[in-house]
Amino acid sequence: MEFENDNYINELSKKTNIILEAASGQIPRLLSLLDRNPGSKTRGCFDRSYWHYRERDFPAASFQNGTLVVALCYKNNFQGNSLYNNPLALSWALDGLEFWCSCQGPGGSFAEWYPKEPSYVVTAFTAHAAAETYNMLKDEIPGDLRKKLEDTLSKAGRFLASHEDLDAANHAAGGAAALFTISEALGEPKFRKSAEKLLGKILERQNPEGWFPEYRGADGGYQSLTIDYLSRIYEVTGDEILFESLVRACNFLEYMTYPDGTCGGETGSRSTRFIMPRGLVRLHEKIDSAKRMLGRLACGIEKGSAFTPGISDDRYLAFFFLPNFLQAGLEIDAVPPCFPMPEFENIFSASGILAVHAPNYFLSANLKKGAALRLYNGGGEFLYSGGGYTGRAGDRLISTHSVDPEAAWTQEKRGNETIIRVTSNFHYAGETRLSPGKSILLRLFSILFGWIPGCAFWLQKYLRSRLVWETRPAPAVLSREIRYSNESVTINDVIETETGISGIASTREIPTMLSPTAPWFFISDSAMTTDARIERNIGPGEKTGFSQAFNFSLSGGAE
Repeated sequence: MEFENDNYINELSKKTNIILEAASGQIPRLLSLLDRNPGSKTRGCFDRSYWHYRERDFPAASFQNGTLVVALCYKNNFQGNSLYNNPLALSWALDGLEFWCSCQGPGGSFAEWYPKEPSYVVTAFTAHAAAETYNMLKDEIPGDLRKKLEDTLSKAGRFLASHEDLDAANHAAGGAAALFTISEALGEPKFRKSAEKLLGKILERQNPEGWFPEYRGADGGYQSLTIDYLSRIYEVTGDEILFESLVRACNFLEYMTYPDGTCGGETGSRSTRFIMPRGLVRLHEKIDSAKRMLGRLACGIEKGSAFTPGISDDRYLAFFFLPNFLQAGLEIDAVPPCFPMPEFENIFSASGILAVHAPNYFLSANLKKGAALRLYNGGGEFLYSGGGYTGRAGDRLISTHSVDPEAAWTQEKRGNETIIRVTSNFHYAGETRLSPGKSILLRLFSILFGWIPGCAFWLQKYLRSRLVWETRPAPAVLSREIRYSNESVTINDVIETETGISGIASTREIPTMLSPTAPWFFISDSAMTTDARIERNIGPGEKTGFSQAFNFSLSGGAE
């Protein structure tokens, strides 16, 4: 169903720009990651574990997106910014660009996790940030550095034009945006042609429901990042087909956005709960759902419930959270107010997303992920997370926190009550850790064979298959029944196992795949209406049940 505009408010909030505040408060933290010593061989490096602690043998290029933040501070005058027109800030930004250039591999790519890694996403995201910084500081970049930077951008552009990563839509969108921005910076039409070709592939893969694929499913946080990069391309091209795609993407994302300013989490394919604001800022005057989500995010930040860059670790603070929040805050004078959520009930069969906003509650679930769910009361306060279950089958960790391609569900209407029944498998959860032996083997492989493109890409594919893609079914099944009406929500679970499970427990989000931006702490993580730490053992061939019921008063509370 389409969202109605009955509660639409045209006036912007008179409140302070809370998105800019959330970003600016983290700038000192970012600058502490930077080697600012003018005499240092690593000046301009933002990877503190490399240049300061010296516990890594190579710098992760992803940290270098902090350079864009320094350039933004140098060029923009905002409250509390001591770097505006400050020569020190300019020198730090130039050092950051030069160090980024030094990180490039012979094939034009950049590494993040191990030496000589041909990382598409790091090449895309850092090249986009470097090209934006180049465009911003162009007249102040010395000739030698300008030439080096142009050569580095050109090599990165050639790498991106000859490779792709469509399994994670945000990677591909970042690649397309980087190619467009490199084309702008260098005046090279060939990179724009490559960007347009890649953009066509991205739009072809958008599901008719509006979501872009993120490793087998829809993910709220990364959907917002994909929207950000695609909105940047729309700014350049004004392409109406792309705009219609962005409308569908925003409308779908709104169904995954919660009253507290977060989104996805348990219900997303990659378990992320952040919302990237910059794309919404670009689109909020043209797309109603973008405006509503932006207002909800701002209210969540004000209440302390939504994601901000301060929640992130250092790596992703520099990589994309702080640059995105700072740019968003600088591009909008005042954020929209928190619009009332329209009432709706929808099941998106392709993604498995169930979204219900009744007068007294908001319910979201992913029927392809063990019906993992979140529940809020009518006042927008978090009530319950039915994220799923973990336990041990023998010595292996198993979990329902994975998109299950074999999941099956039915829907039944009984009067004013809807009954959803879902059956899905447990999956083995990855617990692989880097040991000294594995570390030595990885380094030896990188040194001996990493310079050979075929070998480098084989290793990357192998590691991704083991850490991201591999989710084998375990000998246990979860059957979940969700009953809801205007007055109540009830969750009934039955777990059956062939071999037995020890320590079975209800948990929020334990992704079976590696998701580096998922397991961060939010205020709602410390609030539960039931004791989720109670653990049970289930014998072979046995079953056990769990149940949780909520009865809502007319005031929107729950009993």
